[in-house]
Parts: sequence; structure tokens; C-alpha cells
Amino acid sequence: MQASKSPTTSNQTVPPSRLMTKAQSDVPRFWLDAFALLTAGFLLLTYAVSRGMTVDFDTSLLLSLRSDANPNDPVGSGVTEVAVRDITALAGLALLTLVTTLVCAYLLVKKQVALAVFCVVAVLGSALLTTVLKLLIDRDRPDLVSHGMAVYNQSFPSGHATQAAATYLFLAFLVGSQSASLIVKRLVLAAAIAVIAMVGASRVYLGVHWPSDVIAGWMVGSAWAMLIWYVTQKLVPLKNES
Repeated sequence: MQASKSPTTSNQTVPPSRLMTKAQSDVPRFWLDAFALLTAGFLLLTYAVSRGMTVDFDTSLLLSLRSDANPNDPVGSGVTEVAVRDITALAGLALLTLVTTLVCAYLLVKKQVALAVFCVVAVLGSALLTTVLKLLIDRDRPDLVSHGMAVYNQSFPSGHATQAAATYLFLAFLVGSQSASLIVKRLVLAAAIAVIAMVGASRVYLGVHWPSDVIAGWMVGSAWAMLIWYVTQKLVPLKNES
């Protein structure tokens, strides 16, 4: 008597496309939860700023970075001021454009077109989002101290803080996903956070933003990076993600 065919066993090879689909469906909700939390924090801070609830905090922290004898003189030497301007340039239009172009060029060479597209969305989207929020909220720049560099638009949220957070966090997530090493992932993320923190602090030091502008920028930029990264993981197979 001929033995009946056994049903498909569990150790049968699963097509790679099925595996990728399963991995993409298992993207943690952490990214969406973080996005929601940061967005809620931004809305609360915006409300507090609109009601004048951050005036004391903003004023005291801004003046703490200025000479007691002359509020227009930042603490530190002239070398410090030059160094801070160099730091703030890490989130300038020219450098962010260069970094994004180089990363996208690398991804295109590796034939990871979808990742390159999401990289552009993360960076350009944060710039557009910042512009819209500045126009809607329309907060004036600090007038207690002289500005350490020329500024031309509204103050809230800080564009440099927003775009630094969105760009460098997204790139950290992207670079980390290409490595199976937990140490590499943590080092890249730590480096991104350090740059984001320094850029934000530089804006207050130069007197071109209130501290609450910078905090709001960090929130918006981080929220945007996490949202786009969540969507990226959902739609794009990340080969070396662990």
C-alpha cells in the first residue's frame, strides 16, 4: 500500500520574501509610541510658550550663558565663540545637504533606492515641517541679548535643533540597521545624540533661540525621525537588521 503524502513540515525552507514580510510585520510599536509621546510633549510645550509659562526658564538659562557685566558678551573666550559657530554649522543647510547627498549616493550605488528615498523624506520633510510650524506659531527671536549670527525667520521651534535631530537620528537608525553589532548601533546612536545636543546648545549660546525653542526642535525632529524610520522598516526589507 502506498504511503500517503505527509503534509508540509515546519522545517521546510521558507522563501526569503516571506521572511522579509514577517520581519517587516514585526516592527516594534516602540517607534510609534515614541512618536506619540514626543508629539504630545511638543504640543504641551507649545501651549506653555503661548501662555508665557516658560519666560522665567528661558530668560534665566539664556542669561546664564552671558557675562554678568555685559549680557551681550557670551561666557568664554573668542575661541569659544568661534568653536560654537562651527558646531552650529553641523545643522546648517550646506552640511546637511552634503551629508544627505553622500549617504543617498552610497545607497544608490548599493541599489537600495527605497532607503535613499526615505532618507530624503526624513531630511526634506523636517525642513518643511519646521517652516510651517515657525509660520503658525510666529514667536519672536530673543531680544535680551545680541545675536551671535544673522537670523531671518521666526524662533519656535529651532530649525537647527529640529533638522539636526531628524537628520542625524534617522542616519543613526539607518547605519545601525546595516550592522549586526550592538556596540556599533550604540556608538552610532550616541554620536548622533551628542551632535544633536551640541547643536541645540549652540543656538542658545549664540543668543538666536530661547531654550524652549531648542527643546521643541529636539522633540519635533526626533518625533519625525522615529515616524519615518517606523514607516521605512514597514516598507523596506533591511537585510542586516537584528
